[in-house]
Amino acid sequence: MEFQYLLAMILISLSSARLTRLLVSDNILEPFRAKFLDFDNIQEVFVPKNKLGYLIHCSWCSGLWITALNAACYFYIDWYFYVALVLSAAYIQGFLNTIEK
Repeated sequence: MEFQYLLAMILISLSSARLTRLLVSDNILEPFRAKFLDFDNIQEVFVPKNKLGYLIHCSWCSGLWITALNAACYFYIDWYFYVALVLSAAYIQGFLNTIEK
């Protein structure tokens, strides 16, 4: 039983990290983020337009909610284990690619 909870914690943590990175910084969701963020040309940074923009811009903020939703899905949806497994593997693979460069 303890192994199941350890595996769940690892999969939820890694898959949540991948989902958070996808939302906050990956290029594929840049058009989505652009709806909630303005670019400040003077400071050359993105500035949130509203509270949702702040949530999307802040990895700590979005990570908390993504992890809560991810954990709920993991424990209440039978097939979500496989989604978490794929997301976890993708996060580890991305990390290994970063080390390789």
